[in-house]
Amino acid sequence: MILLIPISALLFAALIISLFGIFRPKFIYHWWIAIIGTVVAWISLWFLRIKLPTDFGSLESIYNGLSLPSIAFQIDEISWQVALAVVTLCLAVLLTEILHAAEINWMVWAGNLGITAIGLAAILSANPNSLLIFWTFLDLIELGILMRQIREEKIRQRIVLFFGTNILGSMLLIGAMITSANTGDVFSFSQIPSHAQIYLLLAAGLRMGIFPLQIAFFPDVQHQRGQSTLLRLVPPAATLSLIIHTSRIETPDRWYGILIFFAVLSAVYGAIAWARIKTALTGRVFWILSLGGMIFTGAIQSQPQAALTWGLAMIYGGAILFLNAKNTRMAFFINILSLLTLTALPFTPTHPGLNIYAPPNVILIVLPLAHLALLLGYFRHVSREIEPLTGVENWVKIIYPIGLMLLPLNFILSYIFSPAHVLAISAPLWPLIIALGFAILFGIAYWRNIQIPEQLFNFLDSIFSLRWIYTILGWGYQGFKQVVAGINILLEGEGGVMWALVFLVMLVSLLTQLTANVGGAP
Repeated sequence: MILLIPISALLFAALIISLFGIFRPKFIYHWWIAIIGTVVAWISLWFLRIKLPTDFGSLESIYNGLSLPSIAFQIDEISWQVALAVVTLCLAVLLTEILHAAEINWMVWAGNLGITAIGLAAILSANPNSLLIFWTFLDLIELGILMRQIREEKIRQRIVLFFGTNILGSMLLIGAMITSANTGDVFSFSQIPSHAQIYLLLAAGLRMGIFPLQIAFFPDVQHQRGQSTLLRLVPPAATLSLIIHTSRIETPDRWYGILIFFAVLSAVYGAIAWARIKTALTGRVFWILSLGGMIFTGAIQSQPQAALTWGLAMIYGGAILFLNAKNTRMAFFINILSLLTLTALPFTPTHPGLNIYAPPNVILIVLPLAHLALLLGYFRHVSREIEPLTGVENWVKIIYPIGLMLLPLNFILSYIFSPAHVLAISAPLWPLIIALGFAILFGIAYWRNIQIPEQLFNFLDSIFSLRWIYTILGWGYQGFKQVVAGINILLEGEGGVMWALVFLVMLVSLLTQLTANVGGAP
């Protein structure tokens, strides 16, 4: 039962905020309620650390003699670290939003807690049935918020197309469930059937944007820091536990090549785009795409701890940049500490992530370039000029930097309290040497004032961003729309009934021939 405390605390606080918002419009302490609920969830997760592993609910239930999947939760070494990262992210959002607390509507506070609670439930799901339910809830909440905030019809259409890829990922999860049911295997995330692995990898890849459809369908149109950062980071975090548990199974050889290609492509393309983007807020999608590629590489390489490491880097490292809007006295220390945690140097939290290079593969030799580009872009964004924190009360000046400091400190503490530091001993060092080599080459090019033509970047972007998929689907949509319109005009004419009968006869004839062919097959 204790496993439900973090989720319940967030949902209960969101409910209280909603009731006050509806029945007491003049109530002004919504932020405090949100803080209390999130702190309770955060503390309870740290308490759960000493009780790992813990579960709640049965994986299957019996109804009229039939074995049916039920909602169940579990927390282990993997899901605990992801859950702690997501709740810490929510707490950091609330603490940094103190600057605008009086101006923010109560629905935003309740929405932040709801997004975090549903994401947390997905992370702690013990079976695919539970995960599918909470994925769906998370999609509906995210889609509802975006549709309420964005009015431009063209952007709305692209958002719907993007969520179509999420639905496809959910359908692949259903395919894994059906396959396991046909073979009679028990399907839980602690016992994944090997034949279901490819479905799960593809499902996670689609929902995390490894196949870079999110660039084509869903540009980052929100430039806010608080809730939009949650909307960007919580959905991929809700997929992180699945992909890490799946990485315990060796990837089939026939799928390895194409999957590792898309993973490395996402990492390199996203990192280069991230390094070149003007602001961190407009580059959030590239940050997630690049780190998602490194997570996926770890899963394909059957390195769960390495995949988890880069997943935590995506959440903690990205949140600091996306939430930091004001310059404080602690800003320099926070930025340096955060950048250090991302370097993958020995004794840093990301050092175990270098295990994605084991076993070695020729295509992985370009991944250090992605890592270097991520670091260069990160340094560029934290070095930007931002407004000083002035004109606020002294207690606000204390709370705001605490919200940012929580992120790198939790990253370091979760690393210390996990088995990752043991696995870091075997991490290869040659990727760091290659990254250093790339850095030297870039330094020489910069010193000699050698610049890569902008046209080359535009050409590569037009190919590897896969935006042309959106164009092709748009053509297909317009063609289908014209066909439907033509059929509609045809049927509404004077000979509409006759044409309907002709179509019916053609359909019956086609079905008859197909049935005859199937029946006559040996």
